[in-house]
Amino acid sequence: MAQWEEDSLLWELDTFLATPPPHYYIYQRRHRNIQSNHCIAFITLADLNKVGDAFITIQRGSWFVGSTKYILAFTGNPNFQGHQFQVVTLVYEPFSCYHKEGDIIIPADDCVDNNMLREMSKTLNFTYEFVEPSDGQWGHRLQNGSYTGVIGSVERVEADFSLNIAITQDREEKVDCTIGYHVEPITFATSKPRLLNQALALLRPFTPEVWAAFVATLVMVGPFYYLVCRWSCYHLTPSPPSAIKASLLVFGACFNQSVKWVSGLCPRMFIMTYVLTMFVAVTMYVAMLTATLTLPALSPTLNSLEELVQSDFSWGIQDLGAADYQLLKTSKVPLYQLVYQGLEPCPSLDECINQARDTKYAFITWRTYLEDRIAVRFTSATGERQLHVATGDIFPVELGWAMNPGCPYRHVFNSNIRSFLQSGLITKVCSFL
Repeated sequence: MAQWEEDSLLWELDTFLATPPPHYYIYQRRHRNIQSNHCIAFITLADLNKVGDAFITIQRGSWFVGSTKYILAFTGNPNFQGHQFQVVTLVYEPFSCYHKEGDIIIPADDCVDNNMLREMSKTLNFTYEFVEPSDGQWGHRLQNGSYTGVIGSVERVEADFSLNIAITQDREEKVDCTIGYHVEPITFATSKPRLLNQALALLRPFTPEVWAAFVATLVMVGPFYYLVCRWSCYHLTPSPPSAIKASLLVFGACFNQSVKWVSGLCPRMFIMTYVLTMFVAVTMYVAMLTATLTLPALSPTLNSLEELVQSDFSWGIQDLGAADYQLLKTSKVPLYQLVYQGLEPCPSLDECINQARDTKYAFITWRTYLEDRIAVRFTSATGERQLHVATGDIFPVELGWAMNPGCPYRHVFNSNIRSFLQSGLITKVCSFL
């Protein structure tokens, strides 16, 4: 250290002389002839509440602006001596749950993140209180680059850290995130398949394309049969049938009517092919019609965004400024851009699900969040769901906790989360819920 000091380092020392001692003390040094991204700062904390302020001071300092910032070590004892953290979050069952009594937020007991936080507080000796973001949003990026909601509260050091947030590249530019502990994709819910109109049951066994081919065959075979008879049997007695009679013979044969055909070889080969084809088609139709009338047909389900945008459904998301909105908004994929342009936000989770259940509306949200609420409030006593949840997923992201930029004790939380993962605790709780 002494040799470095003599040869190549310019020491800079900001000394604070005050009574009582300052909340934090910064000791910084940098190389005399090298850019600012080779600076090192040491922080001594007297008050854990000021850790965010200390890191903001460093990052805004002229000698540190534009540099790449790394937390090389946190030498504090992983014992927070009963310090109280402010944890910003919103209700996101089954991960973060709470209820309010007046202005007091009371955490629930049976949610994934609540359980993790409670166990960490015992291990690391800290307490915590839940707070809500002032705008009631999870957080999306504004034009000026800052964030709203939960992410904005952590970014501005209005809270110490958050509970579950979707870890995205944009968010990690503003806050530090813990390791992920659960992969959560986006999906959507629609109404359950409904009984189709029985008045159309006679048409339902065949698709429109098959019906078009069937009708075209009936219309065209009659004139073709007439031409074949005229070309190959003009010398026979009785004479070949007229064009109208030939069409009527073909139509009658389709419905198994007894028909007397011309005796020539070519007409018989032609009509034999036709009769065999019609026999197969009519037999299939009767079998499918019987099945349709026995078990009434249901409307098709939607299981992918491609099917959704091609349907007559509208779609939307919950208006919380969350990562699902940001991901759709910033995506360059044409399909996702089309989905974003058609979004019709709905006000609350239950109202969104009710709208999806009762109308032609698809509610787009996170899978576990959606399936948990459907299981709790939209499932009958016999276990029958009131909605259909699509099987297709998009945008799978990891859930983690957002922490103040440059948070020095993030690795302590990461270590505890990793222990939960390795023990199978999180997987077990998620599967149970």
